[in-house]
Amino acid sequence: MALHIGRAAYRRQSVLGISRLLLSAVPWCHSSQRSHHAPGTTLKYIPRRAVLYVPGNDERKLQKLASLDVDCAVLDCEDGVALNKKDAARETIPKMLAELDLGRTEKCVRVNSVSSGLAEADMEVILQSDVLPTALMLPKVEDTGEVQWFVDRFQQYLKGRELEEPIRLVTFVETAVGLLNFKTESQSQDREILQSHSKK
Repeated sequence: MALHIGRAAYRRQSVLGISRLLLSAVPWCHSSQRSHHAPGTTLKYIPRRAVLYVPGNDERKLQKLASLDVDCAVLDCEDGVALNKKDAARETIPKMLAELDLGRTEKCVRVNSVSSGLAEADMEVILQSDVLPTALMLPKVEDTGEVQWFVDRFQQYLKGRELEEPIRLVTFVETAVGLLNFKTESQSQDREILQSHSKK
């Protein structure tokens, strides 16, 4: 298990922008009415100062999360899981989402990157589980097409399902290409939000 403290802070603006895009694209998400909302939405911003990534296939380590006090526990399908253990992670994570009582700790799932070709299977299983995560993490985002791909699959697998709380999207820009495209991604998200609101 790896503990990362404060690493998500610099991504805050990106997370808020993409959260607005996701909420606009998925009208059946219920909005949170609590304080400290993201600009332009009623979605509460959650500080993730201490984030713990745990391999999604390792049930023993996942069970230990109940005894730890962190802001965010990430049930991992990506780098923390070997290629031959991906299916085991997809089987274990839905079970753990339902069974684990983590108190104040946010339960997130990190899926594989879009470019890996493994994210489709992750999202199909996770988004059809009985208990959904509070947030999904999408790693190695390099362009707006990958965010749109995520939104399309999100709509597909949650179609007709009412959510008690909106599911947040946290993206990770991890490559030089992604960093170069960062401004374009943000501008594209703003345009899609404006177009979505103009159609209402």
